[in-house]
Amino acid sequence: MEDRHFRTWKGGKETRVSRLGITIALAVIVAVLIFSLFGVALAADPTADASRVIDPQVVDRGEEVEVTVEFTSLLGESKAFALLEDYPDGWLFTRGTDDASAFKGGPPPEWVWFVVGAEATKTVTYTLTVPMDAGAGTYAIEGTVTSDEVVNPVGGDNTITVRVLHDLTISSTAGGSVSDPGEGVHTYDEGTVVDLVATPSAGYRFDVWTGDVGNVADVNDPTTTITMNGDYSVTAAFAKTYDLTTSSTAGGSLSDPGEGTYTYDEGTVVDLVASPDVGYRFDEWTGDVGDVADVHEATTTITMNGYYSITANFCELSTYQFIYDVPDNIVACEGAEMPVTFQTDVLGYCGYDNVRYKFYASGPGDVTFKVTDPEEVEHVFVNSGYWELEIGPNLPADYRETNNWMVHFSTPGEYTVTFSLVDATTDEVIAGTTRTEPLTVEPGDILQYYRSLHEPLDEVTTLDLLAAADDWIADVALSCFGDPITMDQLLSLADEWIAAG
Repeated sequence: MEDRHFRTWKGGKETRVSRLGITIALAVIVAVLIFSLFGVALAADPTADASRVIDPQVVDRGEEVEVTVEFTSLLGESKAFALLEDYPDGWLFTRGTDDASAFKGGPPPEWVWFVVGAEATKTVTYTLTVPMDAGAGTYAIEGTVTSDEVVNPVGGDNTITVRVLHDLTISSTAGGSVSDPGEGVHTYDEGTVVDLVATPSAGYRFDVWTGDVGNVADVNDPTTTITMNGDYSVTAAFAKTYDLTTSSTAGGSLSDPGEGTYTYDEGTVVDLVASPDVGYRFDEWTGDVGDVADVHEATTTITMNGYYSITANFCELSTYQFIYDVPDNIVACEGAEMPVTFQTDVLGYCGYDNVRYKFYASGPGDVTFKVTDPEEVEHVFVNSGYWELEIGPNLPADYRETNNWMVHFSTPGEYTVTFSLVDATTDEVIAGTTRTEPLTVEPGDILQYYRSLHEPLDEVTTLDLLAAADDWIADVALSCFGDPITMDQLLSLADEWIAAG
């Protein structure tokens, strides 16, 4: 039979192609199309035994994985076979060794053998590269071997675990350390929950976790965790602390911060409030008071720059006896001066730096107070004023001071004179030291005036009488009687006085 052929040209030369060759080529093309469209269900009887080996199965980002697929025909005659491997999206595929008749790069990649002998074995290798942005987890490879319209699954290894590692850098400030996991650089798989334990040194406390703390469970807890979803640097910060020990003497207590031992961060300004009991007053703060704002104030502050022990001192309120004496054997003449004696007894001293008299007078006219101090200096106050006393912290318990005053009333009438003993700093009246005295000032009687100057009467001499007359004329007569008094009137009054006994 004559061989029939087609003519074609290649490189300017005639080439003969037999009809048989064309028929085989067409068959190959049809076979490839058929295998590329495989999707039929598994038959009851497998046509191949296929398995896969993955090395390694646990990898890091950027690492390569070698995959080997081997299948053996279970058929008793030669048949065409196709291998299809489906790997994770985004992974880099590199073809390795195989003897496939045809190959499709995919993805997914596919190998085709036009003829596989009965019980023959085929081997395919390829490489997968893990992307640098791959997430941590387990990834699957699925594959099938198809022949004679039967789809056979590839057994053996079918998963790859990608490990994503992150570095955790641990450090601490002065005053402590990180006992778990320790200080330095530690590497963990992504998603690992790592225990963090900060341990303060003596005299310090844990303050806060700082740095890359977005995944720290509680930045304020020295025992916490961090979830490793990235590279993190974390620092345990510690704060220096000092103890403040507070106490009080009898007569009061500390309402703030209370009594006992309290721990504060270095530099903390702590409120101090001392509260006296009834009958007591705050005196001063004692002890380690170098950083107390004001040791004399019951409400103050202390700045914690060290270990301090302080005491609030209270003392029982002093008992002051404040006495003044108005002579009762005269009636004040209009314009006359009345002698008044003030006496202060201090029975126990508590905390007053200075005490003074405070006096006030009201009535139809002015009241003038006159006193002469130990330096012979006369002090004059009209209607009101203060007189300083020498009462201070070093006074003996039985301190006593007496002052003699002259009080001058300008016009007759009813007057009220108030005397107080007050704290010179606060102007507060010391308990039990205020006295108010009503006084009546009347036009004078010269006989009563003389009698008030000279007692007893049988000791009055002529010179005494003349001296009294001079005083009367100079200081009293004009105010008391309104008109000048003559010597005859004076002698007449003197006669009346003598006759009266």
